[in-house]
Amino acid sequence: MDPIRVGTTPMHQCSSCAGYWLTTDVFTALCMNREAQSTLASTFGTTAATLGSLRASDVRYRRCAACQKMMNRVNFGRVSGIVIDLCKGHGVWFDPGELRNVLAFVSSGGLERMQASEAEFRSLCRQARSFDQRVSPGVASDVRWQMRLTSDMDESPTLARLLETLLT
Repeated sequence: MDPIRVGTTPMHQCSSCAGYWLTTDVFTALCMNREAQSTLASTFGTTAATLGSLRASDVRYRRCAACQKMMNRVNFGRVSGIVIDLCKGHGVWFDPGELRNVLAFVSSGGLERMQASEAEFRSLCRQARSFDQRVSPGVASDVRWQMRLTSDMDESPTLARLLETLLT
């Protein structure tokens, strides 16, 4: 891999596969620095490449450039659909087109949308726990949902047996 610098962003480029290696610190700083994102986007292109569907045979696990351990494949930002190779302690590997796609996702507000979705999910979980405590105050906290049969529900034998099976 050859060390290169795009603007103020240091990285390594693989001359044989056109992939890029960024250390964890550099990648984190890049995600927070709009100017550096803009510089890289102008170098790699501003529009995201079309995400094709991967076949199982296309998936390739990579070794970390620093520690040589197998890296984790993760969906960047949990919702982007861009699967990157990550070694939490050392860095991120980008196959051709992935860095451009990540930059497009970040610049379009993808990380902010993900954070808002997670905050909404945490709020819903708190509401569900609060509901559980009000409905069944003596139930252990790991029980997420309680269902109570009421007289206004369909009392057919089939539904009653199904519900009884599911609830016991």
